[in-house]
Amino acid sequence: KSSDDIVEMPESKRIRNRPKKRTYPKGRRSDGSFQRTPLRERTDRLSTPNKGGTQRGRYHVPTPQAFRDVEALHRPYEINRWMKDIYSAQTHKSSKNQMENPFKNWSSRDQINFVKLLQSKQAYESIHLFVQLGNPDVKVFTTAIFAWALSRGPYRRRALDLLHLMDQQKVEPTSLTIIALLGSLDGPSAVSELMKTMERRGITMTTEVFNSAIYAILRTPRGQSEVGNADFQVALNFFQKMKAKRIQPSSKTYHALLQVLAKTGKVDLAISLLRQWKTSPIEVIRSSDFVWVAAMHVCAQASDCDTVIQLAIEMQEMGCTPTLRHCSALLRTFSRAGDDKLALGTLQLMVGDVDSIQIGNAPELRLPRIAPDLVALNMVIKSCARAGNYEGASSIFQRMKAGEFLDPETFDPISPDLITFHSILQSCRDANLARDIVREMRFSRRNRFGAVPPTNVTYAHAINVCQKADTINLKLVDLLLGWAEDDGITPSVFMYASAIWASQKCGNCAKAQSYFTAMESAGCMPNAVAFDGLISALGEKGDFEEAVKLYERTRGLGNEVSPATMMRLASAIQSVSNPDEKEGFLRRVFGILSDKGHFIESGGPIFEALINLYGSQGRFDEALLTFDAILGPINGACLRSILLSCSTARPPRWMEAITILHTSDVVESASGPGKVDQVALSNAVIACSKADEFEEGLTLLNLYGDPQSSRNKSDSSISVAAFNSLIAACSRGNRPDLATSLFNEMSSTFGIQPDERTYRNAIMTCNRAEHKIRDDEKHGRDTGETHSFIAWWEVGLALFRRMKEEGLEPDVKAYSSVISACEAAGEWQRALGILEDLIEESIDREDDSLLSMYCFNSAISACEKGGAWVEALDLYERMVDIGSSIRPNFVTVSSLVLALDKAGQKELAQSKFEEGVKKRIIKPWRWTQNEADGSIYALDLHNFSAAMAKAAIRSCMDSYLFSGTSSILDDRVGEDLIIITGKGLHTRSTDDPILQQTTLSLLENEYGVSGAVKESNQGRVVVNVAKLKEFVTSL
Repeated sequence: KSSDDIVEMPESKRIRNRPKKRTYPKGRRSDGSFQRTPLRERTDRLSTPNKGGTQRGRYHVPTPQAFRDVEALHRPYEINRWMKDIYSAQTHKSSKNQMENPFKNWSSRDQINFVKLLQSKQAYESIHLFVQLGNPDVKVFTTAIFAWALSRGPYRRRALDLLHLMDQQKVEPTSLTIIALLGSLDGPSAVSELMKTMERRGITMTTEVFNSAIYAILRTPRGQSEVGNADFQVALNFFQKMKAKRIQPSSKTYHALLQVLAKTGKVDLAISLLRQWKTSPIEVIRSSDFVWVAAMHVCAQASDCDTVIQLAIEMQEMGCTPTLRHCSALLRTFSRAGDDKLALGTLQLMVGDVDSIQIGNAPELRLPRIAPDLVALNMVIKSCARAGNYEGASSIFQRMKAGEFLDPETFDPISPDLITFHSILQSCRDANLARDIVREMRFSRRNRFGAVPPTNVTYAHAINVCQKADTINLKLVDLLLGWAEDDGITPSVFMYASAIWASQKCGNCAKAQSYFTAMESAGCMPNAVAFDGLISALGEKGDFEEAVKLYERTRGLGNEVSPATMMRLASAIQSVSNPDEKEGFLRRVFGILSDKGHFIESGGPIFEALINLYGSQGRFDEALLTFDAILGPINGACLRSILLSCSTARPPRWMEAITILHTSDVVESASGPGKVDQVALSNAVIACSKADEFEEGLTLLNLYGDPQSSRNKSDSSISVAAFNSLIAACSRGNRPDLATSLFNEMSSTFGIQPDERTYRNAIMTCNRAEHKIRDDEKHGRDTGETHSFIAWWEVGLALFRRMKEEGLEPDVKAYSSVISACEAAGEWQRALGILEDLIEESIDREDDSLLSMYCFNSAISACEKGGAWVEALDLYERMVDIGSSIRPNFVTVSSLVLALDKAGQKELAQSKFEEGVKKRIIKPWRWTQNEADGSIYALDLHNFSAAMAKAAIRSCMDSYLFSGTSSILDDRVGEDLIIITGKGLHTRSTDDPILQQTTLSLLENEYGVSGAVKESNQGRVVVNVAKLKEFVTSL
């Protein structure tokens, strides 16, 4: 009945109808169990004495009616309704049934006890109404704030409302009030605001206040992440304020700070705080073992095994005996670090199997005998699981099942729980063993006590073991899924996700799709892991169409795929042969990337693939736009891709390459100056080299190149291709000194060994430099360059020999370049020797492709300059004998004729010229135009040397002598002989035409025929047809 019914009921009837109360011994319930003394009885003993005196030395005061009314109500909403009625009656003065305020004239003690009673009944709303109706002092308000702070509902967050009510009633808070308020706050922001407010109001700050503030920072506000570095900084500021105010920190202060640090894992700061705390009296240190526990938890967060062992040793040296909590902190550290050896050794110390342990470089650890509990044993098994030590985990598991470990509180045998079984499954790598473990859990339901039936998490772990096994058995996966269905377990998305990944690993895409379909049929919403598995399976199968569709679906659900899956998706799209289709798929994926997907960590493979595609097609502007769409720092792969696009563009975009490289983000995995990816640096150097900006390339190399002395073996280095390209650019820029210097620095500074192409480019550089020096000497040019005084043919020859000594095979260009360098220097013997080596090598390898016409031409030209016409003729004959692989060309015949002509072998030179004409190697006749735009057939001596021109004229004139009629002119006997001389081969613009004088002199001296230079065209010599007929008829 309600209190109103009791009040209205007549006294006689109320007493008569009251049921008889059965009495039991004091402190006992009807079932014989003990009960706590009711709050009312405890408060009655503390009340003021009655006027009538005391009974047996005890105080006795009548309990207020409100206490009895509240105790008669059992539910919070009934008490709140009762309090609302009283509050409504007191606030509405016009009410006819206005009640007298039942809390009027209550003492502070009664109000505090009443608040505690309401707290025990969880009537928190009534507390708020009560402090408004009564006459509360600071102690009552503080008790009310404590009650709200200890609640778990919305009233905990409304504790500050009571502070505002105190301000309205002009009740000044105390330090204890602040402690109560801090108990209702979470996170550094609210705590800092309250502390600033209280300091402005002049509230006395004590050690306990600061301790409560630091503990409040430790609590994470709703909807926020874990405690971070900024939160710890706020706690450290409070600690500094304590020292500034000369408030002595207590052990709880250091414990609170270390608890905050345990969320961040800052071991160095924890050790520093612990060092300050150890200056406290030894009695305080020995009685505050909880501080050591907090410090060990900091090490556990950082997985610092050495430091946590050192702490365990130090605390024992200072007289603190380790307890189960310290051992649990040790085991938690080893578990997070995955150090199974230390975890198993610590367990041996706890059970007394060994006296001390020392593993590796860790200090020697000793512990007293401490009985482990279930949590400690599970952490040991977890350590073995993370280390992949199934044998170690299984041994502890078997000992637990055998009852070897007793609970330190109840002394009952410790049996494996669900966490134990799951840890065992995590350590297992054999799918059959995982099946046996699940079967054991299923059979445990037959036990009356200690049954540990499997859950969907158990089956997810077991299927995950199947996925990680060396040989995947999908039949076993189906068996586990069937058991879960038989056990009536609601399947989870994690079970199917593991099954999908198992199918992906064994390459069974169809099975992965069937698991995905079954998951949706079971009502499980696919998560990102399940989508990742199926997309990966489709990607590896090459079904890029379905993979892209599935990606679009998962993006539609707001899921993000993992970087590994994105890489497989990009790889699948890369396998598309049609460039247009490949671009279409990449654009589809790129178009639905989220903001997170535009960061390298998520969408990097797509960006890299798209940039590479545009770069390979020469679409640099689109590649650059794609690169600019990346958010946040870039990685080495995308930097390499865009710089490769710069180097392959037409023309090379060397300026963009330099800008991108200078402004690129630091690549953490890179080494060397500036933390620039060395492959990306190589691409930028190649871009500069292709544009013949070798000075810019050398600058980049000097700025960002990673020398061998500062590079680890695993670090990447600048590529050989970059050095090759830069050496070739120096060669084209007529800087052989820079090219050879760079060649030497490759191995000495950067530790890069030259390859065949490097040697070839360096030898070609020497050849080009030697030819330029000879050409400058021939034409009287003085460049004043220091490298013009170096015998570059010797440098090229030395490089050629070094190349062969290092076991590298010179190619045709290397051979022809070194022979040509010797030819330019007139070293015909060396040129012939190198050519002989080439011929012998081609014979030994039975590969005529090594022989090159350019090598023979250079050697013949060298013989010509050295006057070795016999050797030149021999080389020519050998070329002819070799056959189709090497055929003499115009240069070959021209060099040979010149050599023979210089040696005075006019007949032999003429015969070789005639042979060249017959083989159509030399074509001296061609059609041209006369003044009347008519077609005429002329003897063209363009690009002819003087020796070749004389041979051509002799051939023409001899044809008249031996045939009587012009066999060359055929039926055009009535036309003049036109000889096109131009200025002649190698004739400078300022020199007189050589071939004109040679032609006129030869006709006059050898044939008695005079020719004339045509006035309208100074490059032509005309022999009148009448003079030709006269010449023929005279002989």
